[in-house]
Amino acid sequence: KLGARYVFVNIAGQEVEAVSNGKVVLRKRVIVGKEDRQTPEYESLIASVTLNPYWNVPQSIALKDLLPKIRANPGFLDRMGIRVFDSAGREVDASSVDWRDRHAATKYHLRQDPSRLNSLGTVRINFPNPYAVYLHDTPVKTLFASKDRNFSSGCVRVEDVRDLAAWLLRDAGWPRSRIDKAIATGEHMSVPLAAPVPIHLLYLTAWARADGSVAFRDDVYDRDRKLTANFPEH
Repeated sequence: KLGARYVFVNIAGQEVEAVSNGKVVLRKRVIVGKEDRQTPEYESLIASVTLNPYWNVPQSIALKDLLPKIRANPGFLDRMGIRVFDSAGREVDASSVDWRDRHAATKYHLRQDPSRLNSLGTVRINFPNPYAVYLHDTPVKTLFASKDRNFSSGCVRVEDVRDLAAWLLRDAGWPRSRIDKAIATGEHMSVPLAAPVPIHLLYLTAWARADGSVAFRDDVYDRDRKLTANFPEH
């Protein structure tokens, strides 16, 4: 039971669809997780859309991705609009932290302010899940032109995400024009949907089209080989 109105993300197909009454009304390219940081299969309910989001950097990303950049360039955090907070939530001066300490990324919390450089872009689509993933915008649009688009750390980056946000918020009185104006202010805000919309994230490398033909996609996570290895030979 997918629902009369739902969002469907095919992780292997690297596409997202907005579906109403069985018809796809919107289809966009997406960027999914790398092979070692795979986007999870999950089903949930989209409850809100955040405009001009903050990015609360996960500790794993802070450790693996940001810490080397901070060590190489002391001005990296300031240039990217990333602020540093201690365990009590107090902001601290980034220059006072010994970033040579490998545990610095776990001792402090990093948060990126809303801006054109924010890693989430200008829109984040929120749904409860235990993996801390969401659909979001990105400041780097060029990767959408790639054939294989598994570059993220697990979240799903959506091409032209404002179109999807407008579809989700249409019954909440938020047309695309209002979304654009709100984003232009630079103000962080969370907009609830009029009613939750189901979201389904699934990994499908093959499926049947309405006309009976079969669509195939590359197995970017190498799951088919592992799955068929358990099949008896005929």
